[in-house]
Amino acid sequence: MSAQLLARLPDLLDGGDVQLTRFGEASDVASLFVVLTAEVWTHIPGGEPVDVEDLRARMLGRIAKTPSCVTWLIYLDGALVGTTSHFGQPDGSEALEIGATYMAPSTWATGLNARVKELMIAAARESGAKRVLFRTDERNVRSAHAILKLGARAVGTRREEIIRADGSQRPSLLFELDIGSSDAVRAPRPHPRALHLPQAAELRHPPGPEERRP
Repeated sequence: MSAQLLARLPDLLDGGDVQLTRFGEASDVASLFVVLTAEVWTHIPGGEPVDVEDLRARMLGRIAKTPSCVTWLIYLDGALVGTTSHFGQPDGSEALEIGATYMAPSTWATGLNARVKELMIAAARESGAKRVLFRTDERNVRSAHAILKLGARAVGTRREEIIRADGSQRPSLLFELDIGSSDAVRAPRPHPRALHLPQAAELRHPPGPEERRP
């Protein structure tokens, strides 16, 4: 089912000044490598790519895996500022995961991430997905807060087969967003001040069954 959902995604997600285009072998990875500076890779498995070809190989390798993904390049006012992906699910569920979102630090705290994710959520729903999944490193509180602001709920934790740069094994926080109805996508996002954003200690133990992966 997830392969069908991915196949139904368009080649362009158009948000006016924000556009997402599909990544491919001929895409401009050199410009992406320049804007994704060292601080972007702090919580990312594998750490900072050593060069352009390392970054290209990682992105193409992700697409080649099963289940596959659709990787996007993010443009703001025509300038390349990052990348993100829709991932299929191995269990055949009517869900897509949104992740591997890396954006230039100059775009952080500008609202761009929310705009990108809203385009991706709408595209997932139009493809036939009923749920959107997210996960992030337990230590990446900034990312967890951004996911909660989208309206997703914490559903548990998962200890990944991922080793961080410091040698520790990464636990991920898991989130889920119901997009099975038009209201789920079109409902206005609450202002950040109206949200309860868990503190770091809460984020380490979110509600829901342990080790759950939808």
